[in-house]
Parts: sequence; C-alpha cells; structure tokens
Amino acid sequence: MKNFSRLLALLLALCLMGGCALAELPELPASEEAEVESESVAEDTAQEDTVLAVVNGENLMQSDVDSYAYYLLYLYYSQGFDITDPELTAYIQQAAIQGSVEQAVFFQKAKELGLDQFTAEEETQLQQDAQTNLDTEIENWITNNAGLAEDATDADKATARVNAIAALEAQGYTLEALIASLRQDMIYERLYADMVKDATVTDEEVRAAFDAQVEADKQTYADPSMYEQALYYFGMTPYYVPEGYRGVTQILLQVDSELMSNYQGLQASLEEAQDEAEKANEGDASATADASAEPTATPVTQADVDAAYAAILASVQPTVDEIKAKLATGTPFADLIAEYNTDPGMTQEPYKSQGYSVSMDSIYFDPAFVRAAFSVDEIGEVSEPYVGTHGVYIVCYVRDVPAGPVEYTDEIKNTLTQSLITDKENTLFGEKLDAWVSEAEVIYTDAGNAYMQVDQAQAT
Repeated sequence: MKNFSRLLALLLALCLMGGCALAELPELPASEEAEVESESVAEDTAQEDTVLAVVNGENLMQSDVDSYAYYLLYLYYSQGFDITDPELTAYIQQAAIQGSVEQAVFFQKAKELGLDQFTAEEETQLQQDAQTNLDTEIENWITNNAGLAEDATDADKATARVNAIAALEAQGYTLEALIASLRQDMIYERLYADMVKDATVTDEEVRAAFDAQVEADKQTYADPSMYEQALYYFGMTPYYVPEGYRGVTQILLQVDSELMSNYQGLQASLEEAQDEAEKANEGDASATADASAEPTATPVTQADVDAAYAAILASVQPTVDEIKAKLATGTPFADLIAEYNTDPGMTQEPYKSQGYSVSMDSIYFDPAFVRAAFSVDEIGEVSEPYVGTHGVYIVCYVRDVPAGPVEYTDEIKNTLTQSLITDKENTLFGEKLDAWVSEAEVIYTDAGNAYMQVDQAQAT
C-alpha cells in the first residue's frame, strides 16, 4: 500500500538523521510511479516472503523492508536523484533494513509499555476516521478516473464506485489497512510524547540562542546581497540588519506597454552600443571589426532614450499632477497608495506600514526604484516620478531601518523556543531509540546480510 503515513516519514527522518529535513512528497503520476517501481530495489512481491532478521524474537520480513526501501526510493526519485545509481541503491537497501529494525524495536517498546491498547471509544473513532479517509479516496478516484458525465445515471455512479473500491483495494487501500495505519500513528504519538516529555528550555537558553544567531547573521549579512536574498527571496527574518537601509513605500503607476517596450528597447540598444565602443577602446579585435562594419540601422543616441523616457512621464503626468495636488493639501501618502498604487506588495504587511527595506547597494530592487528611494533626504519626503522596469515609481521615505540586532520580540522568543524544544525532542528521541536498538537482540539471516550487501560490488 502506497500510503506513506506520518509515522513512517518520522521514522525515516530519524533513520536519515543528519540529512536535510523531509518535506511532504507529491504523489507521482501513474506513468512515473511505474517507472520508479520498475527500478525499485524491492524484489518481486509475488515471490515467497523471506525473513531478513529476527528482532528480539520477532521476524522482520522482506516485504516490510521492501516497503521502506520503496519509500526511500520514492523520496530520492522525487528529489531528482538518479535511482539507477548502484551506490544509491546499495545505500537505500542498507538504510531500509536499518530503519525497519528501528521501527520494530520502537513498536516492541510501545507494546511493552502498554501503549498499543485502545478503549472501545478510541477504536470506534479510529474506524470512523478510517472510513472518512477511504470515502475521500473513493471520491477522488471517481473524479479523476471514472469519466462520469454531468448527466450520469445512478447506475453509472454505482459502477464507478465499485470500480474505485476495486482499484484502491488492488493497491492495498482498504478500510482494514487504513485502521491499522491510524492505529500505528496513535501508538507512535503516545510513545513519542513519553520519550520527549523532558524536553524543556529556559529563558536563558533562548536568549543565548538569539545572541548567537545575531553574531552569525552579523557576519553573513554584512554583504547586502546576502541580506536581501534572505529577506526577500527566502522570506527569512535576519537577526542582524546591515548599515544603510531605509524603509520606503511607493505608488507604482502602470505604463502603456508600447511606450515601455519602446523605451526599454532603445535603452538596451544604447547600452549594447556603449559596450561595443568600450571594448573597441580597450583593443578588443572582434569589437573593432564589428565597429568597422557597415551600419545596418540608425545608431540609438542618449537623446532617443531620453525622449522615450519623457514620453512615458508625459503619459502619466495627469495622474502625477493629481497626486501632487492632494499631497499639497495634506492627504497622507498612505491614502494615495490605496487610491493610485498598482503594486500588490504595498497591500501586505510589513511592507504596507514599514515600507521596503532598501539600501544604495540593493540588488533585489530595480535600480530606478533605488534611485527614487535615495533621491529624497528627509523622512516623509516624496520623490519625483522615476521610470523603471515595472512602471513609474513615486516613492515616500518613511523611516530609517536601525542597523544592528533586531529587537528581541515575543514573536522571536516564541520561534526560538519552539525551535530549541524541537531540537531537544529530536535529540532525546534519537538517543532513546538508539539505546533500545543497541540493547535489542538483532540476528540477521543470510538473506538479510545479502540484502544489505546487494550491488556493493557494482557501487565500488
């Protein structure tokens, strides 16, 4: 059954501890899933099942390990790895059998502690939840595969449901399997909670983590390009702000596409000609040859670019005049943003109130926007209109962004607290499970040893 429960994902994360965090994986299209299965390290499921290990007297079957191996293979395939690589195949099989042993020990411990026992009410809830999940999958299958017309008859719908149930059962997606999966999830949650119950952090630890992160960010974000990648591209919250940033809001005015295309085309042509001339002056033979060739078009001049720039400004001048007139009568710039702006970023916090953080060395913003942002000297001052990549910018300088460590807010404290607790939980979980596994009696059969060694010769 290709129902990769949260339990299996968490145990897999433990098995691969030290690697990257795992995200929830999208389901492969049928054709790609078949391709993965064709390359799978799992043996043909039609053959007789084999004992690979005996864990505290309990047989670990190849079918169970194969399921784990398939999940690992699925994970690496979805991340773009070459699943035909013998070295990866060997690693997957070793990781699968190791993870399966850990999983067996984990549930043996849960049983020892009586955490696998459920009340009648809990069993009823498990069945209800499983039935709900199954009904959802049946409806999804019908929607995606049955091809029912809008005027489908009750008989057509009944047939589609029968087909859906049969298709899901063929994949092992049955009510009984779902109940078993949900039961395992609950057992896992119970034992996990018991294992990590002592994971706590003090205010002093949280503050120390903040101070350490500030020092790390001070080094990392000394380069404004790194700071802006973290802030704008990755949505991170750097704990240290480099010097030279100010907050600006803007009114972005849209421009006629033909006017903008003409301006940008002329500007690009002029820059290209200037580059060629610079190469020629530096003695570039190919550039000199090009320069001596017969011109095929009238050269673009700065005057041409300036005229195109002026045409854009003229096209929005009536709106600019309205904005200036309202500013002169005391209308707040924020009110004018709501009335005239077309930049969606200005409707979102924190940009709406605090503005974009911009420095003279910004790489994230259009250079024309940066020029507009630093064309004014006083907080509250509004720039003249500037033509840029996205239209015409009218910018208001709203604040100076304090350089140095950010404020140690309750939000930051809560974020760090949860992160530290999670780290401690992972450590406790790993330490306790490792101890249980080291104490367990694990006897690998000849088949188990062969399973772990498969393709090693090819890999080396």
